[in-house]
Amino acid sequence: MLQAAYHGVPIVGLPLFAEQPDNMARATEQGFGLSVSVDDALGLSQNLRRALLQILQNPSFADNASRVSRRIRATHWSPASQAASESWGHVTLLSILFVTFLKNGHHECMQHAVTRR
Repeated sequence: MLQAAYHGVPIVGLPLFAEQPDNMARATEQGFGLSVSVDDALGLSQNLRRALLQILQNPSFADNASRVSRRIRATHWSPASQAASESWGHVTLLSILFVTFLKNGHHECMQHAVTRR
């Protein structure tokens, strides 16, 4: 999310764990992002599509993303400086590992739900 905010790009997020729900709540509050819940596995694709269309069709998301980007850049902070932080690297690695694990688990759960119909 930090890279998107820095570059002024609106985001659609699927917060799963750790800091992700809080980060997406901030992006939503500041008007440059939308959060999609992963709790409804069967409705996930429709909810994701709806959020993406809303981000693309409503110019206020891009305007707000640009505003946030200007504020961040005024502090002379950059994603590269944050990535250099050891704790950031650990959180990013954990996020990647968890998403990979969750993706594999959701795939099996969704297959099971489809075959039960």
